[in-house]
Amino acid sequence: MAGLLEIVFEDVTQEVMLPFLERVVSDAESVVSAECSEDFWVWKNGQIQLDAISAAIEFDEDLSVLVNVRGLRFMGVIVNSALIRVLKYQGKFDLDISFDEHDFWLCGVGAVNALLAYSKAAAKKFEFVSCYFGMEPASDEATRFFTNDILGPLK
Repeated sequence: MAGLLEIVFEDVTQEVMLPFLERVVSDAESVVSAECSEDFWVWKNGQIQLDAISAAIEFDEDLSVLVNVRGLRFMGVIVNSALIRVLKYQGKFDLDISFDEHDFWLCGVGAVNALLAYSKAAAKKFEFVSCYFGMEPASDEATRFFTNDILGPLK
């Protein structure tokens, strides 16, 4: 069984969460589905509803928004299928992207470097506290390929 990989952007500011999500989704060939843990219609008639996602982001309670995409491109690395997740908890926001390691078209250091470059480009445009990439759960520092701009401990 293949493992899951995830890239996590922590403490994304509320003001840039929707534009950041739009940017990530725009890097995909297609959106397959979307759903929200609360009663927001983020998927309607086969289309993602960004106005409903915006309302969900402004909602006072904790929630999650899940967006399934195909053909997600990270600086030349293409992931066949990915889950983009927006988490709102205690007034904070995280955006994470998880995918099967076998969906990684490029393997090894080249793929990790592509994701590192992707995260650095995102850091220049969107405000967040940290970014890390690793085996799920990437919150475990021992399973990370990088944290912010520092490689390791996995190679």
